Amino acid sequence: MSKEREDMIEEESNEKTIIKKYKDYWAVYDEHGEMICVTVYKKGAKEVKRRFDFLLSKLDKN
Repeated sequence: MSKEREDMIEEESNEKTIIKKYKDYWAVYDEHGEMICVTVYKKGAKEVKRRFDFLLSKLDKN
């Protein structure tokens, strides 16, 4: 997949995590581009992202 197409598919991102379309599913990646998980539904990917970002924010405060 071309970088341009990949950028268009990128759904939600911040400096900590990114949600991207992965085949017919949704994937959550960390800031280094490592895949955290693949979900069937976008709603599931958003929930994983929300929880992951919350935990990372707690770690950053310590």
